Amino acid sequence: MKPISTGLLILTLLGVTGCPPDDTGEPAVYDGPMNIMLVIWDTTRADHLSAYGYDRDTTPRLTEIAQSSTVFEQAVPGSYWTTGSVASLMSGMSVHNHRVDYDLEDEDYTLDDSITTMAEALKERGYHTAMYTNQYLVHNKDSFSQGFDEWNFLAAGDITTSAIDLMDNADDQPWFMVAFWMGGHAPYSPTEEHNIWVEEGIDDINVTGCDGVDTDAYPEGWACFNELNSGAVEWTDEEWNYIRSLYDGELLMHDEWLGQVWDALEQRGMADSTLFAFTADHGEALNDHGDMRAWHVWPTDDTQLVPLIVRLPGVFPATTNSTQVRNFDLYATYMELTGGPSDDAMDSESLIDVVDGQSDDRVSVGTTVAGDGRQWYRHQGYKIIYSREREENNTQELYDLVADPNEQNNLWESMPDKVDELKAAHAAYLETTAISR
Repeated sequence: MKPISTGLLILTLLGVTGCPPDDTGEPAVYDGPMNIMLVIWDTTRADHLSAYGYDRDTTPRLTEIAQSSTVFEQAVPGSYWTTGSVASLMSGMSVHNHRVDYDLEDEDYTLDDSITTMAEALKERGYHTAMYTNQYLVHNKDSFSQGFDEWNFLAAGDITTSAIDLMDNADDQPWFMVAFWMGGHAPYSPTEEHNIWVEEGIDDINVTGCDGVDTDAYPEGWACFNELNSGAVEWTDEEWNYIRSLYDGELLMHDEWLGQVWDALEQRGMADSTLFAFTADHGEALNDHGDMRAWHVWPTDDTQLVPLIVRLPGVFPATTNSTQVRNFDLYATYMELTGGPSDDAMDSESLIDVVDGQSDDRVSVGTTVAGDGRQWYRHQGYKIIYSREREENNTQELYDLVADPNEQNNLWESMPDKVDELKAAHAAYLETTAISR
């Protein structure tokens, strides 16, 4: 493994962990190996977190953690919905390589067992591996469980309990823990204690799923997201503010659970010897774009800019970083910090090069079967979104993310040369990064 330029870390395979300086300024070595905690919230957009400057204090505990962490301001997931995104997190691969939610002719949501998952790699390095989640889409996919010693579906509060139990019962074995909460996923249902931003005077409204959902089982004012996106159901600005307030209350509720886990880490003296990361599988649409008003069904940045906060004293400085990264870059980072880079093929690249200033923006690409087979390429301040197939419903969008960060001005027709340039760059990237298996 190459030396880390901060000079504050000495690592050997499972023998030495995070090394903050002692009073003399020299690196200190922990007695035991480094633990790893990955916290994932479903459906969480970075711009609704107070840790990212949001004007509502939705995440006071996360903000405390962020103050001693590296906060990545331009982090993107592998996909804009759960299955493809989590497959990328687990595999360290973009969708065109892990091929979950990829093949237009055969919708396959299985992560091939030839792929070495993050959990498998860490298990091989001596880690006890555990996933605690109330995300049923993830838990129901057995192929995602590769490498996990524990793979548990739990109530939200029990995720906290199980995380603390693991801290107390792991003995001398290092652990890799994923705490995956449903986060801000619709329907939005914060407790009364956390539902502090909703104003009176709005009837009970909410957003529900569509396919396979019995909408008659929900209150009268609740709407399937397709009804909102098609305009069959229209809400006023005040009603959308109500929805955003419910969403923000969900985040505040999850922040309390996160705070309980963090308190347990600190009380056990584990916080500074644990590589902590916080991210989301995707964001959420909250009436940001024309006919894409609700849910996470389009790769605009309301669903594609997610939080990524990483903490390990001496390695990740307390700072913000504006380099474009992918949250699945965590895989390569874990490998580098637990004994050296993996020999397994992946798209993931260590975040350490980014915090050391040795990496430019990383390319973000993705594709899905959903809709018209949308694919996207986000690089050097532009994003292009267009269809692989299904020309009868062809997506064609180009955005200048610097001049138009909210993606309101589609430049596809007015900048054909830029379209051609980005499509060519996208095709070249897919070809040069293709992984054979």
